[in-house]
Amino acid sequence: MEQIFENIYRIGVPLPGSPLRELSCWFVKGLPGERNLMVDCGFNNDACEQAVRAALDELGCTMDDTDIFLTHLHADHTGLCGRLKTVNNRVYIRACDGARVNGFLTDVYWDNMRAFLPPMGVPEADRMDVRDHPAYKNRISAPVEFTDVNDGWRISVGGYHFEAVDLAGHTPGQLGLWEREKKFMISGDHVLARITPNICLWDYDNDYLAIYLRNLKKVKTMQLDTLLTAHRKVITEVDARIDELTAHHARRLDEICNILESGDATVWQLAHAMHWDFGTGNFADFPPSQRWFALLEVFAHAEHLRRIEKVSCDKQESGWLYHMNH
Repeated sequence: MEQIFENIYRIGVPLPGSPLRELSCWFVKGLPGERNLMVDCGFNNDACEQAVRAALDELGCTMDDTDIFLTHLHADHTGLCGRLKTVNNRVYIRACDGARVNGFLTDVYWDNMRAFLPPMGVPEADRMDVRDHPAYKNRISAPVEFTDVNDGWRISVGGYHFEAVDLAGHTPGQLGLWEREKKFMISGDHVLARITPNICLWDYDNDYLAIYLRNLKKVKTMQLDTLLTAHRKVITEVDARIDELTAHHARRLDEICNILESGDATVWQLAHAMHWDFGTGNFADFPPSQRWFALLEVFAHAEHLRRIEKVSCDKQESGWLYHMNH
């Protein structure tokens, strides 16, 4: 654990089995008479719980006097919240993401996940088992009673005045906590150093890449000095990192267009043809869990290109076949 600002601590929570390695759980210690606030918490496993409770002991705090703010639905941020919830604290999350966290416990959620596989053109022999998905393995154990919050919600703690900010894109309902006066934000996975947040397709109603890029631009206008991110290091060159992420997605879109110039392709075929900054860089070598994320990211990019009418697709039973518009 390390102190970053007055009353703000970073708790390093290990993420066993994940290439992310560690979650930065942000802890805002309340002033005398105030409650504390924990932001994100880790997987539903013993290693995560031990790290969090050891930090609480060191800080002289308990979960009974600590509320939890979950930036978004992913299991590395939410899985532990059921173990940390007490009758005396609250767990805050945006409603659309909270519904999915509890939905991880249902067959309906995972049936909907499987339903993405045929449109992406994933051959039946290569269709991943949902039990390989990190959200399945590290999810909560029982439904959690969440307190819904949204864009504009405010909370004061530890001498800070936070405002919830819509950072959707990485998930449908990601929120950040903005300290306007002190020019920093606890930003979840919206902007990360050295790695790029996964932008995937959650449904067919929304263009999640467009939403993400729009929120990147919004954050750039906020004149932030610091982003307290959920993984890797704290970001102090905020505008420069946003520019790098924007350029990354522009290159991804160009890469897909270049592949399609050589012939029509499904998402599965595009993923095999693309270069990846993971492992060997070859999609065929990815473990099943990373295939989920990579495929849905390609799907989100291909659907964005379709929405802006650079590509079209034929929705065939063997997979949606994308082709360039000329």
